Amino acid sequence: MDPELLRYYREVQSYDWTAIADRWHGPETILHRWRAAVVRRLIATHADSSPWLDVGCGTGLCSRDLPPGSVGVDVNPRNLERLRHHAPHITGQLGSAEELPF
Repeated sequence: MDPELLRYYREVQSYDWTAIADRWHGPETILHRWRAAVVRRLIATHADSSPWLDVGCGTGLCSRDLPPGSVGVDVNPRNLERLRHHAPHITGQLGSAEELPF
């Protein structure tokens, strides 16, 4: 990832996709609700009770529908705080897709 973009995500970005999806904030809410619905269908089609890995989990918009024991990885520590609120059954891990902490 571009170092400047990585710095932005780690130090600046504070957008809460999950909060936007849960309450009406205009057309943006429709986009995030649609994204979450697509992931729910994917999970329902391919999931058993095995844990999943959500790389780039953000604030938990899609992670909250994953089975218990799943792990969300994100470069933004503020997102992981929100993940704990929106998806308490998911373990949050600070990391990036390029260097997964596993």
